[in-house]
Amino acid sequence: MTTNEASAHSRLTFGEDSVFAYVFLAFVASAGIFYVSAIPSIVSALVDGVGFTAQQAGYAVSANGYGSMFGALIAVALVRRVSWKRAVALLFVLMIGMELVSTQISSPQIMVGWRFAAGIFGGCSVGFGLSVLARLSNPDRAYGGLLVLQFGMGGLIIYLRLIVEPVLGVAGVFIMLAMLMAVSLICLPLLGAYAPRETERSKSSSLPPLTKVTILTLVALFLYQASGNALWTYVERIGGSLGLSPRDVTDIVAWTTWSGVLGAIIPIAIGLIEQMHLAINHPGTGGAQSLALVVGLG
Repeated sequence: MTTNEASAHSRLTFGEDSVFAYVFLAFVASAGIFYVSAIPSIVSALVDGVGFTAQQAGYAVSANGYGSMFGALIAVALVRRVSWKRAVALLFVLMIGMELVSTQISSPQIMVGWRFAAGIFGGCSVGFGLSVLARLSNPDRAYGGLLVLQFGMGGLIIYLRLIVEPVLGVAGVFIMLAMLMAVSLICLPLLGAYAPRETERSKSSSLPPLTKVTILTLVALFLYQASGNALWTYVERIGGSLGLSPRDVTDIVAWTTWSGVLGAIIPIAIGLIEQMHLAINHPGTGGAQSLALVVGLG
């Protein structure tokens, strides 16, 4: 890249600690797991639209989840060896194709394998995205923004499914996922390089020991997530079995998902409060910086 090209590229990207960079990076980092918050709608679409049994639809979304787990592990091995922006761009293109092809699959067995592969790509993109979030000056706020988008977009997919279904049919939920990934792909060139810091490089070869407590904690988290996701997967089907109309069910589930935004805002608010506290105790930082901290742009 020439000097002029590099200068032009820098003008097209946001500052690495700007509020827009945080929002766009949160969008990019969460794109691969947008499906998680929309799982109830995916199950309902496969059961009501394609004709899968509830069990077959559950297998498909669980395969997606297990694929994401393997993809995240792959990202851990590759994140320091490849350009994260190029890798994520390729993964987004592949995921868009995977979502669009999913609209044409009617075999439960093929769908399970296809969603597992889609999960690998999605998990890998999330792994790259989270590694970049950790390089920010305020990773707590960045991760909170990621969760806000995750719950917000997931609830939106759930809410819109019945609205777009008459036009797009069962393909609607997969097309919405593909559109969100396309938006993330557009956001990607606007982000900086976020190269690993020197401290990060120096610590890369010294991993903490895998103790008994660590293993038990991981097992506990896995079991908790498995039980919670099992209920979440079939929550729309459970609502229907209780006599609720499809519209009522989707409204309830969507608003339940959006309520998660409140919890996601907590780490953002804590980060802002801490920065405001520093600004108050160190008035030499200047009025302009204090104002930026108050509005969350610092």
